[in-house]
Amino acid sequence: MDSVASKLNLDEVGRRYDHYMELKEVFLLGIDVIDRMNQNYLSEMDKETRKKLVTTVEMIERRIAYLCNYSSNASGYSDLAREIDRIPVHRTPLLAAGSPNEQTQQPNQNPNRPSTHEDSGGETANA
Repeated sequence: MDSVASKLNLDEVGRRYDHYMELKEVFLLGIDVIDRMNQNYLSEMDKETRKKLVTTVEMIERRIAYLCNYSSNASGYSDLAREIDRIPVHRTPLLAAGSPNEQTQQPNQNPNRPSTHEDSGGETANA
């Protein structure tokens, strides 16, 4: 325990991998402490804490594995690329003439009039 505490320093600058490994080591130490306890004296809280620590260590390992393969995960048609492709792209049409900020109107169209089925080129019941 003393070796772990002596290595931890909040002002330390280092690689993300090193920080994740230190964090994993702390949680593994907690699991080891619970495992060394007399099993006859373990409470339900101890068992629940151990389960949480194991889950946390597994999550850290998965995060480290993902970061180690980030370049391959971020290239090609990976999960990240699929997520980016799912983002809808909103494009505005370019105007033939004038500035892009000008608003063009169709002839005989009142901008305050609500849109109807005729505006979309469809047939109406009265036609």
